[in-house]
Amino acid sequence: MENSIPDKKRSSKIKNGADSAQSPATQAHPGKRSAPVNGPNNGGATIGVADVDKLVADALARIAAAGTPEQLEKTRLNLIGRKGVLPLALRAIKDRSAEDKRRLGPALNQARTTVEAAVRQRALNLSRSVFESLVDDEAIDVTEPLPRTALGHIHPTEHVRREVEDIFRSMGFEVVRGQEIDDEENNFDLLNIPASHPARDLWDTFWLKKPEAFKESSVAAAKNRLLLRTHTSNMQVRVMRDRTPPLRIVNIGRVYRYESTDKTHETTFNQIEGFIVDESTTLGDLRGTLHTLFETIFGQKLVTRLRPSYFPFTEPSVELDMSCTFCKGKGCAVCKNTGWLEIGGAGMIHPNVLKNGGLNPNKFQGFAFGMGLERITMFKYGIDDIRWLLSADLRFLEQF
Repeated sequence: MENSIPDKKRSSKIKNGADSAQSPATQAHPGKRSAPVNGPNNGGATIGVADVDKLVADALARIAAAGTPEQLEKTRLNLIGRKGVLPLALRAIKDRSAEDKRRLGPALNQARTTVEAAVRQRALNLSRSVFESLVDDEAIDVTEPLPRTALGHIHPTEHVRREVEDIFRSMGFEVVRGQEIDDEENNFDLLNIPASHPARDLWDTFWLKKPEAFKESSVAAAKNRLLLRTHTSNMQVRVMRDRTPPLRIVNIGRVYRYESTDKTHETTFNQIEGFIVDESTTLGDLRGTLHTLFETIFGQKLVTRLRPSYFPFTEPSVELDMSCTFCKGKGCAVCKNTGWLEIGGAGMIHPNVLKNGGLNPNKFQGFAFGMGLERITMFKYGIDDIRWLLSADLRFLEQF
């Protein structure tokens, strides 16, 4: 029976003897155990105070050898992670004597602090290295000229339109816009164009069908047909009724004519229409205004002239010509050897139009003019066919 009862003292001695056999450190200090280090690189061997410096040196070497952030993170976990060498060593000394704790604790804490600092510094160095490699590999020279990107530009007709509007604004004119779909009354009747005038014919005007749901307010309104405006003068009476003289108005916009196309005619083009209404305007003011316009647009001294003509909405009516900008008035193919270029029609506003605008023709008078914007554009840039301006042909447009 006595042999079957374990002898605690003898068991303790056997255990202590086993410890002595395992570690030279316990042979030098009987009854004292070194902190076990259960890291992946020591297989559970024990450590003493003298081994801490060696452990730190080995840790610093491994940290320095980490060549990428991923390798550094793996090394950090092995050294100071929750199951790393140093944390396990620190936890292992809790059961040791006070003397052992006093000697090993500060040394291991200092070792951990040193290793943590080394990991932070190495991480910083690696991040700098990554950044520097990116700078070298992906650097961009901001001073290097980039390949030229193809950009669009303003159409020549639009460029001239803006220039014309700016010139008229500088002379005190107000720029207005009008609807392109209008009625027969504003496009013809109020401008003193009678029903028998050739412009009313089907071959000159694009007439529109009214929608079936279109409700007329009166019989007269039902007879007032819709159309695509044939000129920008459709705003003339509207402005007179809406504003009080003196008036200086210019209106540039798209108009439509139902006619054959050739080098000088199109079914769709832009027209410049302007007028002045006050108590003293004359044909001399008309000529001076348009002379200033043309010399400014073409950038050269020109000669202008007025020729008698007829328009139902002006009285007297004139045609406006200017000296040829190509041959300087000497005669060429463009001006048909006349030395003159026909620009547009003009005249003093007819009294009936003034009445339709709600103005007293005995008190107010004024002039009106109209001309093609594309025609001026062709003369300005030497374009020989109006159809180029609506062609959308890049071979043509890229020249401007």
